[in-house]
Amino acid sequence: MRSGWGKLIGGAFALASILAVSAYPAVAQEVSALYKQHCVKCHGPEGKGDGEQLKKVKGKAVDWTNKEEMGKLTDEYLLDIILKGGGGVGKSKIMPSYKAKLKEEEAKALAAFVRSVAK
Repeated sequence: MRSGWGKLIGGAFALASILAVSAYPAVAQEVSALYKQHCVKCHGPEGKGDGEQLKKVKGKAVDWTNKEEMGKLTDEYLLDIILKGGGGVGKSKIMPSYKAKLKEEEAKALAAFVRSVAK
């Protein structure tokens, strides 16, 4: 469990990441490219969990556009599942680990993007 300071710093980072993704077109393009390369095949073009690859297996991804469902997930959890994969957080092993494929900053930017999709 993180301390109050840890939560504050984590929240500040998440806010800064979302602002960076939305305020700086170059960052937004980089995150968009990362999403297309690593995520869209399962999570779909709009983050609804309806990607073509996921349709081929027995599994369901979280609908990132669902604000209620996304509200149940912490920023730390989003980063953990990206870096550790589903099996690393006690979920489906269909979600691979991206620890060896992404820099931590890229994973944090993707987590912020995922958070920003909720409506």
